[in-house]
Amino acid sequence: MKRYLNVFLLLVSVFMLSSCTLYQQIPIEVLRTEEVVFPSKSNALAFVYRNFKFNKDTLQNRYIEDGELKTDRRTGKNETDSLVVMACLNAVASVLKEKGVCDQPVFYPFDIFPPQQGERIVPLPEELIKKMAKPAKADYLVVLETITYFFTRYSEGIDIIEYQNVPIAAVWNVYNGSTGKIEDHKTTSDTLYWDDQPEGTSGQKTVMPPRLVSLQQAGAILGENYAKRFYSEWEKVERMLIIPPLEDFRQAAAYADQQDWNKAAAIWNKYTAEKFGKLAISACYNLALSEEIRDNLRNAKEWADLAVKLAKSYKGSDELTYALRYREIINDRILRIEKSEKYSPK
Repeated sequence: MKRYLNVFLLLVSVFMLSSCTLYQQIPIEVLRTEEVVFPSKSNALAFVYRNFKFNKDTLQNRYIEDGELKTDRRTGKNETDSLVVMACLNAVASVLKEKGVCDQPVFYPFDIFPPQQGERIVPLPEELIKKMAKPAKADYLVVLETITYFFTRYSEGIDIIEYQNVPIAAVWNVYNGSTGKIEDHKTTSDTLYWDDQPEGTSGQKTVMPPRLVSLQQAGAILGENYAKRFYSEWEKVERMLIIPPLEDFRQAAAYADQQDWNKAAAIWNKYTAEKFGKLAISACYNLALSEEIRDNLRNAKEWADLAVKLAKSYKGSDELTYALRYREIINDRILRIEKSEKYSPK
């Protein structure tokens, strides 16, 4: 009887260990390549606001304060829209000038286009684009076709945390000044949050900006994020390391923590055969990560492809989910780099 009990306890231990796979975040630096590549690094860019609003934007010129829906009384003069739009366009232009994408940005007047409404955005006529670009000597027109935003603030009650947010979205087109054709189309969105919780050790509540300032800040952040499409930059991201409940994998993870990816890879290489089941998936996945960290994206793709191939036998498993997701990340990075190299100025 004791013998059977020992066998049972052993089986329980094996089962518990088999369900204790760990997932560790690994910070790495990757090169984020530009999505819009101009033929030269010195471009004359003109920035334009289309002044278009969708018919379905029923909350236009409205905001919520302490649970009450209010109307922005300034909008008769387009003051609020002007503040948000110019904060957004100035942020784009400032970043692109700093990054060397354009020399001297040109801004058309905020109200160069009369207010327009409709169900969908129709591209501007090519002849109009060429006529607008000529006096500004603009190679490209960066057109903010439409922008929408909504401010919400809650501050009632003694014990209630004061907070506010601004969801904001925009549609952009980049027009070629010579041909009048659209070179790039993009929809962007973001949400900014504020609350009055104390910062640091002072214990003092944070002072939240007033509504118009908040809207301008949201517009500027949206513009800065949109500008990232036009230049390459190293940035920190996080990847997932898979650590199955096996001493070798724990040791490999320890090597990875010490940035000794060669020793870690040597361990993972021992478990890449199909006979190791899910361990093989984890090993191939981790090897793909080690190759990406060492900037060998082609090798990373091969290991990611193998991880997906092995994982297809385990439909619905976490391993398949992580392998598919990671292969998509690697493929996307390779495509972006190839596009950047293909169109980069010589």
